[in-house]
Amino acid sequence: MTSRDGLIEWIKGLLAGPFVLHAAKTNGVSVTDELKINADAKRRYAEIFLDIERLIDDQSKLLLTLGSLLRLSVFLKSTANY
Repeated sequence: MTSRDGLIEWIKGLLAGPFVLHAAKTNGVSVTDELKINADAKRRYAEIFLDIERLIDDQSKLLLTLGSLLRLSVFLKSTANY
């Protein structure tokens, strides 16, 4: 597995939580409640992608200054040179 594959799998794992917990439709839920559930799931996805973007930006900045001491590599070892 390449470091890129590991990063993609890590991101998919982060997105699984909101998908399973908040995007599932339930019988008996009103249209208003369903809209709230969907809006909450979209908000959570946006937060996750923003956090991922910040980690990657942080890694890029650190690559320029610190070399191998990468914050992202703490979370996922295979992305150290991504």
